[in-house]
Amino acid sequence: MNPTWKKWITFVAVAVTVFTIDQIAKWRTVATLDVGETWEAFPPIFGIIQVTRTWNPGAAFGMFPAGSDFFMILAVITVAVFAAFYPTLQPEARFSRLGIAMICGGALSNAFDRFRFDGQVVDYVYVQLTPTFANISNFADHFITIGVVLLLLEQWRLDHLEAQRVAEQERLAQELYVAQAEPNAMWGFTVWPVESPAANGHLPTPLAADAPPVAGDLKQTPSQEMNRADDVVSS
Repeated sequence: MNPTWKKWITFVAVAVTVFTIDQIAKWRTVATLDVGETWEAFPPIFGIIQVTRTWNPGAAFGMFPAGSDFFMILAVITVAVFAAFYPTLQPEARFSRLGIAMICGGALSNAFDRFRFDGQVVDYVYVQLTPTFANISNFADHFITIGVVLLLLEQWRLDHLEAQRVAEQERLAQELYVAQAEPNAMWGFTVWPVESPAANGHLPTPLAADAPPVAGDLKQTPSQEMNRADDVVSS
């Protein structure tokens, strides 16, 4: 299968799943409960989470209660931007692909609510954290939040892999630099390579190839000594 088509199939499958789950929950809430009513047949979770129907004209989790038209337009723009960005993701960016699909599915579900219910969204997950603080949301909000977290995790993972790659390249470059200098050590001195990608100016100054050897560093071979003796006798 074409990799591009595979990406889009994954995107559509996740987004449609998120949209469907949230819309089914909203349909059930609207069909069963009046506004402000709590579903008594559904016991509270951990004593703080219960199903209560309410209308939300604002953003996710009941924030910014005014400006419903703005949030509907913002949701459409968000989906369009992410959909355009989605094909550019690398194959290994699995978290990003999943996160973007979740965000788009949740945003479309809430935008669909605003279109149907005169700019309002059906919320049904009521959380009473403290006696003075409560929050109400829906599954679309939760999927959007999970999607954002996945994007952040993906960015952290890619930054970590890039740092490892750079460190490995520097290590290999340093090993190669040292290995190039070792064969010259048999002459009693070290000739460092003229260029080193990892030296960074901290290694000894390179010794040019045509520089004269230091006295005492090199010993004459027997043939050189015999030639020198013949020259002395001839003179």
